[in-house]
Amino acid sequence: KKPHRYAPYIWRIANYREKFEEARIGSITAIESEAFYTEENGYKIMMKVYPYGDGAGLQNYLSVYFVIMRSDFDSILKWPFKEKVTFTLIKAGGKEGLSQTFLPGKAAETCRRPTTEKNTGLGAPQFITHRELEKDYIIDGSVFIKLTIPD
Repeated sequence: KKPHRYAPYIWRIANYREKFEEARIGSITAIESEAFYTEENGYKIMMKVYPYGDGAGLQNYLSVYFVIMRSDFDSILKWPFKEKVTFTLIKAGGKEGLSQTFLPGKAAETCRRPTTEKNTGLGAPQFITHRELEKDYIIDGSVFIKLTIPD
């Protein structure tokens, strides 16, 4: 059994250009990270990206979301989830680049206690344009996205 991972969590999306091309031609729409926890016995979450964009970001943007998942600890957690969530793209050398923060309180549905395996995501349909991503953030074929939940 793999050890649990906690936020801040860095997700490496390998072979990014290949996944982008698959999304562009419609053979995939989204890619999901493995599940991880906000902290020990905390909220179970994952990241989801749409390489060819989603909603208002379709065709021109990478769309990024976080998704709350059902877990064994839900009955002892506070609902709705109200923590700030920050997505940050990592540049070569580990430098932090573009970053966007969300306050989930307003999007009640996505932050309620899950009644199914996972809720719908909350995030940024227009996180970064394909051009900007291509210019600064594809490192050795991979894209690195960090999710932070500040205390």
